Amino acid sequence: KEKAEMQSEIERLQIMNEEKDAALTKATNVIADVENIVEEEKKSNNALREELKEAADEMAKMKTDNAESLANAAADIANRERTIEMSQTTISSLQGDLSTSKDEIIKLQSSEKELKVKLGEEKATKKALQEDNADLAKGIKTLTKSVKDLKKE
Repeated sequence: KEKAEMQSEIERLQIMNEEKDAALTKATNVIADVENIVEEEKKSNNALREELKEAADEMAKMKTDNAESLANAAADIANRERTIEMSQTTISSLQGDLSTSKDEIIKLQSSEKELKVKLGEEKATKKALQEDNADLAKGIKTLTKSVKDLKKE
């Protein structure tokens, strides 16, 4: 009987041992699967890290490019503002010259009118003098004729 009990205990221990071996094999397989998953996740994480680094590098480059573009645009705007200021100064100067020219034109037109009036007066005076000369010449002729007539008598 003791032998049968021992045999039964050995079989029970062997079954337990086989179950433990099966559980250990299963656990080993699970551990291997988990290690594979962990390794794949590490690779995936590394790939994501690399993509993030590339994206960060690209963003830094874009930021630098944008800063350069903004600096260039600011310089261009400043140049255009200076050009506008210079143009406005030139326009103001030309407007002043135009105003002065208009004043001069008005003065010249006024002088022209005065000269035309004086010319008209001088022409009238000339005509009057010519008429007076003609009258004097007639008077002299008449006097000369009268003097000749008086001398004849």
